[in-house]
Parts: sequence; C-alpha cells; structure tokens
Amino acid sequence: MSDRLRLDEVVATDADRLYAALTDPAMSDETRSPFRSLAGTMLWVGHRVDDRDSHGLCSYLLRDRDTGELVGVCGVRLGQAAAEPELGYRIAARYRRRSLATEAATAVVDECRNAGLRRVWASIRPDNIASRRVVEQLGMRLAATDQDNSGPLHRYTVEL
Repeated sequence: MSDRLRLDEVVATDADRLYAALTDPAMSDETRSPFRSLAGTMLWVGHRVDDRDSHGLCSYLLRDRDTGELVGVCGVRLGQAAAEPELGYRIAARYRRRSLATEAATAVVDECRNAGLRRVWASIRPDNIASRRVVEQLGMRLAATDQDNSGPLHRYTVEL
C-alpha cells in the first residue's frame, strides 16, 4: 500500500502513455533503457505482461492518488542473472526527488514478502547514487558486482 501513489497493473495498452511519460533526454545515454523508443517501450510492456501471466510477477503503473497523473513504473520481473525476482522502477523526471521510488518499491517488496517470496534483488549501475539509496532504504545490501556490455553492475539483495 502506498499513501501518495495508486499502483495499477501494467497492461498491453499502456505502452504509448509510458513512452510519453518516461522518455527522458537527460537519460538518453542509457543504452539499456526500454523507454528510448516506442518499440522498446512496447517490448518492455509485453515482457511485464508475460511475467505476470507466466510467473505471477507484477509491474505497476504509478499514478498520483490525487491527480491520477502517471508518475512512473515499479515492479518485479524474472531476473536476468538469477531465477529470483528483480525489482525495477523508473520515475518520470518531473516527479523525482520526492521519495516516490522508495514509496513504490517498499509497497512492491512488501507484496513480495506477503506472497511468500524468499528474496528480491536489484541491479544498479555504481554511479546511480539515487537508485542505490532507494534499495538501501529497503534493507538491500550489495551482494556482488557483475560486468556486462555497459560496464560494472551492482547486485543488491534483501532476504524477505
């Protein structure tokens, strides 16, 4: 449960509005961001719907409770580096620095705990200090540093 946000399950028809809300020129150097193109956003949405239908893992549109405006996304997916759920989130630029990522991620991790999951992890670039703070506030600790095509990648985990 979130005080300031409404969490709505991501559905196939959400790609256009997600692309419009989450495309951020300041983050255009993020080669792995699915929100760099409408096609990438559509693929991301399709994967989130598949994760829900196949594995029961859910991703949410985050909406401001008062205005209904799209704030971002948050959820878990089947992890790329482990068979455990991976936490992910993205907040639209105009809503950052309000602790909304922490609020949404807390709600999602609580949902994972209530569903009986044993552990959740998150992968974060070492220079993404804001994201590192979010997961540390959730009680996640650095478990490993991997390397991929884009460089070092920290893996944080929390036992539920």
